[in-house]
Amino acid sequence: MCDFDKNNKMPLYGQLMNFLLSEIECDKFKEHEKLPSERELCDKFSLSRDTVRQAIFQLEKMGYIYKKHGKGTFVASKQLKPDLYKFYDFTEEMKKLGKEAFSKVLSFEIIPADKYVANFLKIKENSNIHRITRLRLVDSVPLIFEKTYLPVEKFNCLHKDELSNSSLCNILKTRFSIKFSKGEETFYPITPDEEIIKYLNLMKFQPVIKIERVTFEDENPVMFTERIVRGDKFKYTIVTSF
Repeated sequence: MCDFDKNNKMPLYGQLMNFLLSEIECDKFKEHEKLPSERELCDKFSLSRDTVRQAIFQLEKMGYIYKKHGKGTFVASKQLKPDLYKFYDFTEEMKKLGKEAFSKVLSFEIIPADKYVANFLKIKENSNIHRITRLRLVDSVPLIFEKTYLPVEKFNCLHKDELSNSSLCNILKTRFSIKFSKGEETFYPITPDEEIIKYLNLMKFQPVIKIERVTFEDENPVMFTERIVRGDKFKYTIVTSF
């Protein structure tokens, strides 16, 4: 049994959160398995109902567990494994994994390209580009904070309203006749800033992965994307052949 220390700088609900997370991570509680009830946790650990409820609330908010009305609390799916060998359309890839994907457009604006983005898109610095900032949710849990950059010269007629009905990749393929040929991705860990913590419902210093992707038509870059991905919810596997 886990002992909780009232003198610890971490509040009791945080200690309970960490304990339950460790039990989930070591597979003591499997995916979609029912967790002990709030009353059972109160009795087992001699904790108040408010403490247990706060721990459960935070774990649900972060996407580790989910509730079914009248049935209890259950362990959510763990890490998602998108297919890196195929062109990665977030919406379509999540459907293949049996997940319900939703994208919330946070902003849609035209800005001058800075040197960093211009270099990826092979355009002149200060050229007009679309910057689309989106929050990606899977089964109602926010998992990805994303910024996509597109040259206005190539996609002048792109509108925000279109993104509510179709994926961006599908729009580019159907409306603009883009034929994607390849994507180049770079992965590296970063410490999330306050904006990322807010949108992804993270604890401070919780690790995230930054993914920079350049998408090509033939050998010409047409789209640059920066994704901040929750490290606890995504797993990428790369297989090499000899």
